[in-house]
Parts: sequence; structure tokens; C-alpha cells
Amino acid sequence: MYTFVMAEEAVIPSYSQVTDEKIQAALTADKGPGAKLVSWQVKDFTKKGDNYACIVTSVIVQYTLEGAQHETTYVAKIGRDMQVASLKTMFRQIVAKCFHCCLDEGKEILLMEDLRARSFRMFDRQRGMDAAHATLVLQELGRLHAASILLDKTLPSHDFTKTWTCLTDDWTTDDENKMFKTMTDHQLDGAAMIMKKIPNYERVVRWIEGIKETAVDIMKQSFRSEDGEGVLLHGDCWNNNVLFSFNGPDRIQNKEMFLKAYYDSFTSVLKTEDVSVPFTPEELQQKLQDHMIYGALVSMFLVPMVLSEAEDVPDLDSITDMDKFSEGQKDVLIKMSERNDSLLKLSSAPANKINPVTHLHGPMAQ
Repeated sequence: MYTFVMAEEAVIPSYSQVTDEKIQAALTADKGPGAKLVSWQVKDFTKKGDNYACIVTSVIVQYTLEGAQHETTYVAKIGRDMQVASLKTMFRQIVAKCFHCCLDEGKEILLMEDLRARSFRMFDRQRGMDAAHATLVLQELGRLHAASILLDKTLPSHDFTKTWTCLTDDWTTDDENKMFKTMTDHQLDGAAMIMKKIPNYERVVRWIEGIKETAVDIMKQSFRSEDGEGVLLHGDCWNNNVLFSFNGPDRIQNKEMFLKAYYDSFTSVLKTEDVSVPFTPEELQQKLQDHMIYGALVSMFLVPMVLSEAEDVPDLDSITDMDKFSEGQKDVLIKMSERNDSLLKLSSAPANKINPVTHLHGPMAQ
């Protein structure tokens, strides 16, 4: 009843989570109880490096409804059969509106609407997002965060974690903390090695090397709410998890405009219920300034993944030793920076023109 169609030569991932039962459940939720599954096929449309923690593919479905033959397509997000236990928890933290969701151990899958049919697409992750589309993302994040505040006020306990216990899962347990520190250490080592190749960047190298031991603790601290309250977050907001009906590039960099877009969107939702805004625009600006070190650390960790070519992307299904994997990724990072055609090329700009640590706090920021 099903076939597999690969978009490119690759190691065929496991599609065992895609079953007749799950496809029929999605059809019923989408088209109604009268829709009957005839056949389906998996057709890949993503390439290596587009997704990391999960496999994303499409399912083309043939079905009958009221005596007529029809076809529709769903996007399937499938949990990987990872050897590293701490990475397997990522899939279980996904919350999304979809036609079918299964979180059974080893059978994790989401079946969602295929937005490509409505002219939405994922743009090249290696390009910087233009100002207009970045503004849209920030407006949606503002609405999400504000809506979660309104939702919290409707809960008897005023505590998300008591109503939805899945939100109490702590990714910073001992195993996760050890795994994440190993990955972060090697990524920062790679960033420092690249900076050493740039003249007059010795201070930047010292800062990276000095912050390495406390980097994970700094990031964990950034997640804690100072007033004991918080909001629901997207959890994985990066280029490949956003779809647009995309237009042309407009590489305007305007931090004030972006903050205003977020703040106006955030406050507009709260005002619909006459809820007071918990911070001023100036306080938001200061919060961003206070957490710039988090942005620098995450950038050194994630930018190589965003800019990687297919040949640079690791096979996550085969990870068995995180130390060996992270050490290998550091070598890949260096090779990426040395390729003539790489987007992660060494900058020749003088250090006094580009100073990444001017406004950061830390042992080597002075």
C-alpha cells in the first residue's frame, strides 16, 4: 500500500513510524470520517542539514471520499532512532497543531498540513533573513509570548508546569548537561581556532577560552526568570523552522525596529484583555543587552550548523560517542572556514572595525 521515493542519494532513514493506521487518522481529522485511505507513498523533499533532531519528509496520500478519488499531501515529522538518549527527548517537547500526533516510544510522528500547496516554502538557511520577514517572526513571537501570559491567568494554579506536566521536563539533567557541555566546549574550541587565524584578534580568543568553562552555566542562567514568572517559548526558532511566502532580500539591520515590532505585537495581545504590560520598551532593550553574552555563545554553537553544506552535516543516527562526535565536528568547522567557497570564511576586517566582545560581560570581556 505504500512506496518510498528519495529526493537524493542517501542512507534511507527509518520510516517505520509511518503506518496505514496513522495516515487514516490524519485523513479522518483533515477530510472527515468519510475519507478512506487507498494508498500512500513517502517522498523526501528536504536535504541533509535541513533538519537535525528529527526526519522531515512528505507523505502523498490517495483516498476516496463520497465515491470520488482524491489526493492530498502531509508533511511528516518523524522522531529519529538516536543512540544518544538525551537527544531523543527533543521530539517529545514538540507542541504543534496537526492532523495526527503519536508520542509512543519509538513511534513518534507528527502528520501536518503541507503548506507548500499554499505557496509557502523554506528559504536558504545560509542567507540572512531580510528585515521584513524577520519583523514578521518577531511579531509572531510577541503574540505567542503574550498569549501565554493570558493563558496562564486562566489556570487555577497560574502555573503551566502544574497543568501540563510535560513542561517540567528538564533538559539540563546530569546526562543532558554533560552532553551539552561536551558539544559546547568543542564548538567554542573551533571558534577560537578560527579567530586565531585573524590578525589582532588575540583578545577575542582569550575571551572565548576564558568563558568556555562557564558557558553552559551562563546559558542555563539565561533561561531562569528573575521574577518567578515566564512565558511559553517556541523552543527551536531558527530559519529552517519558519516558512514564508518569500519575496526578495532586504538586508536592513535595525535593532530598534525589530524590538519595536516585537514589543508592539506583545502589548497588543495583552491590551485585548486589559492586562498590564510587564515591562517598558527601555526595560526590554536592557534585557537584550544583559543577555548578549547568551547570543554570542549560541551563535558560536549554531552558526556553523546554519552555514554548513550537505557534506558537512553529520549522520545523527550513527552517534554513539559524543566526545568523538564533537571532536570530529570541530575538525569539520575548521575545514569549512578554510574552503574558498565556504560561507564561514575567515574575515579580513581589522579587529577595531569588528569587535564581538565590546558589549559582552565575562572574564575576558574587558
